[in-house]
Amino acid sequence: MRKVLFYRDYRGFTGGHLKVWDYYNHVKAFLNFIPQIYFSAESVWDPSNPWLKEKDQTLKNWRLEDADILFLAGMDWQILDRNKAKSYQRPIINLIQNVRHAEINDVRYEFLTNKAIRICVSNDIYNALLGNSHINGPIFVIQACLEFDSFPKTNASDKRNIDILIAGLKNPELAKILEERLKSKNINIKTLTVPVPRHEFLDLLNISKITIFLPNVTEGLHLPPLEGMRLGTFVICPDVPGVRDVCKDKYNCFSPKYNIDEIIDSLRKALNLPNNERNALLSNAKITTESFELETERKAFVNILNGANELW
Repeated sequence: MRKVLFYRDYRGFTGGHLKVWDYYNHVKAFLNFIPQIYFSAESVWDPSNPWLKEKDQTLKNWRLEDADILFLAGMDWQILDRNKAKSYQRPIINLIQNVRHAEINDVRYEFLTNKAIRICVSNDIYNALLGNSHINGPIFVIQACLEFDSFPKTNASDKRNIDILIAGLKNPELAKILEERLKSKNINIKTLTVPVPRHEFLDLLNISKITIFLPNVTEGLHLPPLEGMRLGTFVICPDVPGVRDVCKDKYNCFSPKYNIDEIIDSLRKALNLPNNERNALLSNAKITTESFELETERKAFVNILNGANELW
């Protein structure tokens, strides 16, 4: 069995941690591979941690020499000292989840000079990195996907008692301004600006007629709009790098420019859409999610994992 070593510094649930959890389980599903993971001493072990039930099986010591393949994401490179990152002789698979890796002033930009087999979770990331002379090693795109089997059953429209959900965790200031602007509209609004357990978030999407997602101005592949599409809420998500693989304006959602006036204008249009046009967009949204089934991601990854030595 070839050992694939993961590392996490877990301080709270994020989409980035969720995606590493998915890749950890991909490795577990493949014959001839076994995942191992080491957590920082500062990591939080609460119900939000996907590895909670496997805590007793996690590594107690960081033993790089025992790994056949090293899997790193985000800031994980910092577990290696600079010389080790440059000289490590076994394959390193590097999952890249944000376009900021391509920004010269970002700390992660320097990591591009480390030899690795890189997987971008969206085409926006791949396009941002393409042609960058700092990249050391091959680069691939595997769009981030979701395990929809774990989702609740989609509610019908008459079972949705929230008119507008504002998913503002990543932009709480704009979320609050948006909420204030909409209060006079005589509609039921729910605003999220602090984390909630993921199952609660999915349940909220499932009882909301319209959800306004407020991502960061740069993303990797922003998964919440995809979750919303799967659960039948009408998605409004501003157009930023990292959402374009999912959000197609006026095809499966409304994707306005990222300012409050454009967002409110899109909301006004969504509220006044004829039923046939609304249903067409919701249907297209559901069809979109079929391309993002987790098994699609797993099948693409196995080819890279099996060929890691040759790619390296």
